[in-house]
Amino acid sequence: MLCVQATLLLACAPVPGAVAAASLGGPTAHGSPGDLAASVPDDPVVLFDASTAIREGWFHREIRGATDYRTRFVDGELAVQAVGRDSASALIRWIDVDPRRCPRIEWMWRIHTLQEGADLRDRDADDVAASVFLLFGEPSFPTALQEIPTLRYVWTNRKVDVESVVPNPYFPDAVRNLVVRSGADDVDRWVVEHRNLLDDYRRAFGHDPEDSIHGIALFTDNDQTLEPVEAYYGWVRVHCAPPGSHEGG
Repeated sequence: MLCVQATLLLACAPVPGAVAAASLGGPTAHGSPGDLAASVPDDPVVLFDASTAIREGWFHREIRGATDYRTRFVDGELAVQAVGRDSASALIRWIDVDPRRCPRIEWMWRIHTLQEGADLRDRDADDVAASVFLLFGEPSFPTALQEIPTLRYVWTNRKVDVESVVPNPYFPDAVRNLVVRSGADDVDRWVVEHRNLLDDYRRAFGHDPEDSIHGIALFTDNDQTLEPVEAYYGWVRVHCAPPGSHEGG
């Protein structure tokens, strides 16, 4: 990932078109520590769905080459497939989500291959198999993008333990990686993750978020390691308390 935060949300190009394919496995649910299910509100908001992404203002931002993003059917699930082409690029959408009212996030993803030589701590090996970026601030001024607090949920190799918080080696003060999954134990299987945004933000930055979430990005890259990588993104959604109330965390 080459200086991704400074260039992630500048001029963008449309998402590529759709094709169909098939693979293996079935969904497996996982979550963050604690009992999330008992307190999830009943008002889900979809942030990403592969079936509607092309119509919802998603953009493809190339940073170093273009990861191949396209829609494919995998085990009956429509997903966005991401295949690294010695590349670093993202699919991006502007959003406006209050993490205090919508503190629960969940998403479905899977990997087919990941880069064993990648290392989130190393500027020269900072590649990931799959990741979800959340920008807690409005990037009105491109020169200040690196100052926006950004939480990134990551699936990478076993060099970094699950639940580790790893500062980005380019922008350690602003971008924090939270390792949700490591290794290939769940390769070729759909996995559903459940996280508490407020708890994760506090762990990553040491305080509550001061702004809403204004951007989401899906990001797979292999521009550093040049090792094969293939991932799939099915959907991302948050659960919100009723308007006028804060669910909290």
